[in-house]
Formats: sequence, C-alpha cells, structure tokens
Amino acid sequence: MNTMNKSNIDTSSDINSTKLIPQPAAISTDREDNFYHNTKQDIIIITQDRIKIILTEYIAQIEKKKEWISWIGTAITLLIVLVTTDTKNIFGLSASVWTAVFIISFLVVLFCTLKAIFVAFKSKTYTIDSIIREMKKPNQ
Repeated sequence: MNTMNKSNIDTSSDINSTKLIPQPAAISTDREDNFYHNTKQDIIIITQDRIKIILTEYIAQIEKKKEWISWIGTAITLLIVLVTTDTKNIFGLSASVWTAVFIISFLVVLFCTLKAIFVAFKSKTYTIDSIIREMKKPNQ
C-alpha cells in the first residue's frame, strides 16, 4: 500500500506561479469602454383567436401576391398549344371550333393573369414589424 505523508508532497510550486497561469499582456488604457443597457421589452398579451385571424390574413396576402405565377404558367401553356398544334376534327367538333376554344381559353387565362398581377401589386405588404403592430392594436 502506497502511503503518502506531508513530506512527499511538493510544495515548491505555487498555484499562482507564472508557470501555471499565463500573465496577460500589457493592456492599453487609452480608450474608454462604454456599456449600453438595451433591455426594454414590450410584452404583448393577445388571445389565440386574434393571432389566428392576423396570421390568416397574412397568409392570404402572401397567396394573393403569388397567385399570378400559376395563371401565367397556364397562359404560356395555352399559347404554346395555339402556336404548335394543328387542330383536327375530334369528339364531333371541327378543327376551327377547337382553335376557337383554345383562343378563348387563352384570352380568359390572360385576363386572369393580368388581374392577379394587378392584385399582387395592389395588395398590402406585410413585414414582421407590421404584424407586431397589428398584434399591438386594441381589439376592434
């Protein structure tokens, strides 16, 4: 059994010795440190149903802004069909009727595309700050 007594313990090394803890370099004191406290917080107390209403409106506005993408895709598809297709008599309809159907479809989709683009530019733009302002408003 290895026994240890006080005479075997090396007390020559001091815990604060420069060998154990590196000493900091000289610090320049020609500048002044400033501390700013920015801990003010706003607490918003709001009901769950009101948050649902606000976020539903936000999602609807986002969808309105993106709706034109699907319409323009459909308009481009119909335009390609009109340009590249040679219509034939099928399902009891003549080729000229099929051409008229595609032209009318293209015009309707083009109108819907332009309307969706107008709505996208006209619709309200939401930001995080605008959503927070909406949550801070008193109940209406």
